[in-house]
Amino acid sequence: NTKYTVTVIDGVTKCVSIDSAVVNVKDIPSIQIGDTTICEGGSAALFADGTGTFLWTPPTGLNDPHISNPIASPDETTTYIVSATNGCFTVLDTVTVFVDTSPVTHLADTIICPGESVQFDQIVIDGVVYVWAPNDYLSNNVVANPVATPDESITYILSATTALGCEFFDTVTIEVDEITVFAGEDTTIYFSDTAQLSSDGSGNFVWTPADHLSCADCGDPLAYPLTTTEYIVTYINENGCSASDNIVVYVIGPCAVPFGIPNAFSPNNDGINDAFSLISFSPVFTGSLSVYNRWGQLVHESFNIYEGWDGLYKGEPAEMGSYVYIIRYQCEGEAVILKGSFILVR
Repeated sequence: NTKYTVTVIDGVTKCVSIDSAVVNVKDIPSIQIGDTTICEGGSAALFADGTGTFLWTPPTGLNDPHISNPIASPDETTTYIVSATNGCFTVLDTVTVFVDTSPVTHLADTIICPGESVQFDQIVIDGVVYVWAPNDYLSNNVVANPVATPDESITYILSATTALGCEFFDTVTIEVDEITVFAGEDTTIYFSDTAQLSSDGSGNFVWTPADHLSCADCGDPLAYPLTTTEYIVTYINENGCSASDNIVVYVIGPCAVPFGIPNAFSPNNDGINDAFSLISFSPVFTGSLSVYNRWGQLVHESFNIYEGWDGLYKGEPAEMGSYVYIIRYQCEGEAVILKGSFILVR
């Protein structure tokens, strides 16, 4: 700043008049700032040294773009331009705030069936350290994508630390669908009576064998077996998980099936299971035995229930595979028909 003085002398009167003025010279403003790095979700204070009126652009992520030291919290790497003006001069500078973004891929919660596994699906980034906690049921808890095979529902926390030291977290819950099914207690019925089977649930049911059931794909079929039968119910819920249970329906009475029926035979002349024959119990009934192949052709028929099939069809060895039998006999004036299948092996 400089002070100037002016003196005026009147040439006639010789009077003197003095005045002064100060000229203030404004300095050129200066800005000195440096780039910085923050973690995603973090913030940094920016400092612009110097005097004047400041303006930061863009204002995105700044708490106040009109001060010399705003707080910057950008969501992504951003370059700011700062201007300083003192009325005479305007100077500019730039600063870049680098954002170390999260390497974590958000994982959706999932439901699995008992005994199933799930592998996480993180995008692997070099230099990132991954740690899963707890490490229960994990193939490896210090890799990006371990395999989890939990026995129970569990929530995992993932910690991912970048090369710059930023630490990020995410959680994922694996729900184990603890599906169960109960077919009921074993029961006993008199021949020609029915037994009410039942199983709770809102999914799909499959009962096997399907023979002598009012329905094989419902939760509560009526069973009217002609012989003691073990039924197995498989329940599949809306998540695709399944569970099974069994129930035995014991059949008693004089018309209960008086023989055993094999489920396979091997007609290879080795003296063991060479014929499809019924095992006779007491009492002995008269009736017929018919055997059909998979195309519905009658390959054997005998009017003696206990006369077995030797595996020949038109004098030639029948093909290996599944066959259907139909047994008809009379008991106390009632016609009884048994149907089932068996396998021919060689």
